[in-house]
Amino acid sequence: ECYNNMNRLIGFINAGDANCGTATEEYLGCCVEQLTGNEVVVEDAIDERCGMIDLGSMGIKDNQGSTIAEIDSSGVVVGNHGSQLGKFENFSFQEIRVVAMYIMLIDPGFLNEREDAPHEEAEEEG
Repeated sequence: ECYNNMNRLIGFINAGDANCGTATEEYLGCCVEQLTGNEVVVEDAIDERCGMIDLGSMGIKDNQGSTIAEIDSSGVVVGNHGSQLGKFENFSFQEIRVVAMYIMLIDPGFLNEREDAPHEEAEEEG
């Protein structure tokens, strides 16, 4: 289950199958492992590429390869302008795919760096 910073259920992530859906369980997309390199592609419900995860740098990139966020080892997410956007509690490297699906598919507003729309802590379970 995924909750936003207002403690509202906004979706589900199945970490084992690397896919996710809305709060009403409509399919949103998945992570697709690549045969070579250190990137994992995130695809939406119609199999279109949303972006990718760089497993080496822990960066989340858009389709043009630009880093849109980075995650440190404690789960803190920093946007491309250096703002701390939130923190995933109990984060570990193995959960980078879960974080990427949350950011790109479940709650894309998480990357909003506007000061009038702060995004405090996001918590993910499961």
